[in-house]
Amino acid sequence: MTAHWVCQIVKFPMGKDGFYSMPNYIGHSVINTLIGTASGIYLYSADIYTLNQVAMSASVFMFATLFLSPDLDLNYSRPTKNWGPLKFVWRPYSWLSKHRGLSHNVFMGTFCRILYITIVATVLFVFFHIVFEQHNEPNISLFLTALSKIQNMIFSMPMDGSSNLFLIIGSIFYSDLCHVLADKIL
Repeated sequence: MTAHWVCQIVKFPMGKDGFYSMPNYIGHSVINTLIGTASGIYLYSADIYTLNQVAMSASVFMFATLFLSPDLDLNYSRPTKNWGPLKFVWRPYSWLSKHRGLSHNVFMGTFCRILYITIVATVLFVFFHIVFEQHNEPNISLFLTALSKIQNMIFSMPMDGSSNLFLIIGSIFYSDLCHVLADKIL
């Protein structure tokens, strides 16, 4: 009875056989939001994480849920569309990864997406830096300064930088784990 109620709330599609199919985008978003919220409350109330750590972890967890989902291996998935004009960046990833293949492996899929987006971001950053540095554009200088400040903020929060990086990567893995488990359990 409870599973039926949960499936109704998150609007899982029901198959012709009367069973619910795996969660869609909204289902995954709701499940991850509930699990992420409960986890954050627990980690803070048990004095495992500080409020800053919970805020950072929750932000990264939700970003990963909405933008770094294992479903990026589909060209027309909602997580791919969430990237707006930058969705073209994920096209090569979808060519390389078969749906529910490597991308739905919690460790390798998550690692590959983190590595992929890191490489793409680095290439784009270097490209824009080279192109706009030659033109000495003040807007780009402001943009590069903002990126530098974001990087400094991440690595200089009240914890040491390596702990922040671990927290960020761990939150992405946890988001993917919730996604993959929801696909397998429900």
